[in-house]
Formats: sequence, structure tokens, C-alpha cells
Amino acid sequence: MKENIEHLHERIKHFQSLIAYMSEHEKKYYLEKDWFDNPTLISIEDAKKEVELL
Repeated sequence: MKENIEHLHERIKHFQSLIAYMSEHEKKYYLEKDWFDNPTLISIEDAKKEVELL
């Protein structure tokens, strides 16, 4: 359970940093290459939803 909580905190930090980066650089999308071994195009709205859900 402790590992799950740590993983969730890591995930929240990750998406919060994405939101900050995208906001600062006025980016609408970010290509996530390393997360879960699948390249994924993430919008700032998607990143915000991830943080809200967790």
C-alpha cells in the first residue's frame, strides 16, 4: 500500500510539473515519451484532469 501511495504522489508531481511547463511555455500539447512505455500526446486539460482525479 505504501508503494501505491508513493506511486500516486509521483504521478501527481509529474502531472503538476507538466501543467507548469505547458502553462509557462504556452503549449497546448506535450508528447509523453517515457510514461508507461507508450508515447502519448497529452493536452493541458488532460494533465489537469489527472491531478484532479488523484
